[in-house]
Amino acid sequence: MSTTAEVLTLTNEQYHQQHPGISHSAKECFRQSRELYRAQYVDRSIPWPEPTEAMLLGTAIHAAILEPDWFAANYVARPKIDRRTKEGKALAEQYERENAGKTVIDIDTLMTVNAVREAAMANRIVRTILEETPPEMREHTIAWTDAETGLECKSRRDIAHKNMLADLKTFGTPMSAAAVAKRVASLGYHRQAAFYLSGEFAFSSGDDK
Repeated sequence: MSTTAEVLTLTNEQYHQQHPGISHSAKECFRQSRELYRAQYVDRSIPWPEPTEAMLLGTAIHAAILEPDWFAANYVARPKIDRRTKEGKALAEQYERENAGKTVIDIDTLMTVNAVREAAMANRIVRTILEETPPEMREHTIAWTDAETGLECKSRRDIAHKNMLADLKTFGTPMSAAAVAKRVASLGYHRQAAFYLSGEFAFSSGDDK
């Protein structure tokens, strides 16, 4: 078991690109291919793959549910502008200046994100967990040293509730028990849960809290 652990204040970008700790994603990459792990995480000779549409949608849904204020401030809907006209080009340039640095999504995607958030908040259990979890305990990052391997590890938990960890996942249809179980197994969510819990045990039992 790990002996040291600490809470880190990091943005999602800083967590993924700047902090050197071993994450669940890195561990899964090593599990699949040591050569790929070395190329991506050590030598940095292979660029990170561009996120898919599904990944971008999942990221937006995460932000809308877990960090609604941040989502409102950093996501904007792309307006329908005819760039073929002089007026349209001017409007487009003005829009880009005013929203520099923000994530632009189309209106249909925004409607999907909002619909998913409303559905999640309509669930009594989900709503209660979110209401009982303060904002600083959502998208919550910890780092720890694993005593057995000496590796510096990290995890970014969606929700660190008072008596549980919760991780938000987005699924396609159909939403049956069998489909969810198959998804969990194929994507290794059970291994992710074990990794997150090892960090939680380190944090709750370590010397540095």
